[in-house]
Amino acid sequence: MKNKFCVALGYFDGVHLGHNAVLKAAINTEYEPAVFTFNSREKNNITTDEAKQKLINSLGIENIFSYDFEEVKNYSPEEFVSEILVKKLNAGAVVCGYDFRFGKDAKAGAQELTKLCNKFDIETIIIPPVKIADTCISSSLIRAIMLTGDIATANIFLGYEHFYELEIVGGNMLGRTIGFPTVNQNMPENCVFPRLGVYASSVFVHGKRYKGITNIGVKPTAGENKNVTIETHIVGYDGDLYGKTIKVSLLKFIRAEKKFNNFSELSKQIEEDIKMAHYKIRTRFAPSPTGFMHLGVLRTALYAWLFAKKNNGTFILRIEDTDRARYVEGTVDVIYDTLKTCGLHWNEGPDVGGDFAPYIQSERKDSYMKYAEILIEKGAAYKQDGAVFQKMPTSGSTSFHDEVFGEITVNNEEIEDQVLIKSDGMPTYNFANVIDDHLMEITHIIRGSEFLSSTPKYILLYEALGWKPPVFIHVAPIMRDASNKLSKRDGDAYFSDFIEKGYLVEAIINYIALLGWSPRGTESENEFFTLSELTKVFNLDGISKSPAIFDEVKMRAINAHYIRNLSPEKFKILALPFIANPPKDVDVLCAALQQRTEVLTDITAQVNFVENVCEYELDLYNNKKMKTTPDTALSALEQTLAILRETEFIRDEIFEAFKDAAEILERKAGYFLYPLQVALTGKSAVPGGGLDVLIMLGRDEATKRINSAIMRLKSS
Repeated sequence: MKNKFCVALGYFDGVHLGHNAVLKAAINTEYEPAVFTFNSREKNNITTDEAKQKLINSLGIENIFSYDFEEVKNYSPEEFVSEILVKKLNAGAVVCGYDFRFGKDAKAGAQELTKLCNKFDIETIIIPPVKIADTCISSSLIRAIMLTGDIATANIFLGYEHFYELEIVGGNMLGRTIGFPTVNQNMPENCVFPRLGVYASSVFVHGKRYKGITNIGVKPTAGENKNVTIETHIVGYDGDLYGKTIKVSLLKFIRAEKKFNNFSELSKQIEEDIKMAHYKIRTRFAPSPTGFMHLGVLRTALYAWLFAKKNNGTFILRIEDTDRARYVEGTVDVIYDTLKTCGLHWNEGPDVGGDFAPYIQSERKDSYMKYAEILIEKGAAYKQDGAVFQKMPTSGSTSFHDEVFGEITVNNEEIEDQVLIKSDGMPTYNFANVIDDHLMEITHIIRGSEFLSSTPKYILLYEALGWKPPVFIHVAPIMRDASNKLSKRDGDAYFSDFIEKGYLVEAIINYIALLGWSPRGTESENEFFTLSELTKVFNLDGISKSPAIFDEVKMRAINAHYIRNLSPEKFKILALPFIANPPKDVDVLCAALQQRTEVLTDITAQVNFVENVCEYELDLYNNKKMKTTPDTALSALEQTLAILRETEFIRDEIFEAFKDAAEILERKAGYFLYPLQVALTGKSAVPGGGLDVLIMLGRDEATKRINSAIMRLKSS
């Protein structure tokens, strides 16, 4: 069979995980594998033709038949199969994706390909969509993601590190003069340009992998080239690479391009870029054990966890219990339980340990005084009344950058001295959090914007101790309305409140993620995200500086979405605690409830008829739509008893009997079913309607209730 090929069909731009499925299917047949593809289009390709060929070769396929699109664009579907697949490629089988298009104007799809190939005894294999977290992988999706700079997510969908394997065309002598030599490659004009800016990268030189930082931007440093240039500093390598070809793989976006006023600024920024590119991101959640978990506090934990997980970093839990007056016994366990329930598991913390233990501030009490003494020696702090105070400068200003709010500058004369160590020897929060964040090597601090006003004080502490501050990300508050924060005084505000109200954990996480953050790119219109999906799409760019208004109507809608997507068995497990006396056929009841429930506590009021018929007036039998009255209801219920005696107690058979009886009266089945519903429940609306209630109650209980309703109607 080696004289025939199994031909994988596609453009294969990027050779992503979806393409991999097609190519591997071609390999796993009795025929020799081959690829039919087109040469690169004029622009917006993920890879060059050379890179595409190498990627395909790496999978074990040597036979690649590349055509210019113009050569085959006017072939009819029949001609494509007969002239290309049969005559030129000698195909014994073909493999393509579910969305493969071919023939003139690309109007033919996979189904027509199958029909045409059958005429020539060519086997066809159609590969279904390949998904990650319910997202179909496609080249267009990956291009869109790259344009946002989210190269880490693009790499997930590609299945490898996106790379440029190109000739070195120059170097940046400006960079070399300050000790950071760079090499330049020209971005192929027909390739999609990722978001311009600085990326962490890997550089392969002479078969060895080096760490690198790569700037994708418009640079005039490569001769007269004014196009987009790939400028890379290779950490630890300074050999002559001019004219050589090297492979630069992009790993993650670090920052946008910016201008510098002098060499010193540029040199400092490159040092920071190197650290940012290849260090381990460490975030922390540092709650105080003073009560239940507020939704705003939980959102802070969620953002810190997502940012760490998105960047393969470390998430740390630290308990900040230095304010002993506000400490509430048992609330440390509340913190543990809430985070675990939400799936926000920590890598380091009080219960799991870590290299920087202990992770409870009161257990670190003895470590703070020595730093206070250093500040006193430097004149940045002083003792008074047994306490230690931070001494603020009285002139100049203090500035810092926040990833959400930008550059912030405060005049030092406006900053008041603050207590660092209290007279009882315990550190204040404002001092302990700075010391612990540095000692635990926290790289990014995500916290509420109420700490913005205190951050200049923290910056002064970092400067006085000679430490580099972490990256600050301050998040605007969650508001009850335009004027008031979400607080317990105005209603429910804690995670536990919403669990008690019947909200699902997944829905709470989904909703609070969207309170102050919105997805970008291809996910910008999506509002439903599992925790796993949030891990892939979360980025700091989506955090808003404007406060978020809490909307429980919206939260209920999101919760309803998750309830309706539960398996029937899972919904039944969650629903049963809200059904005081489950009926005989609880599965029927739950099936009806699932589509009518927004929060689990809705269930109780909907099933209050299960134990006993609700009290009702006889005029409830009046229904214009069903054309029923108390008089017609009496007749219908008497006929219903007869139907139940003569019909097997199976839903569909009973329904057909009602239909037949209604047709004789020139009515619809509702003529019988609505009075039945009222008789069984005492309600005009119930989950599933009268027939479902009949089945869930069972023949004996239903017959008893119908007889009771008949007696009441007769006596009226």
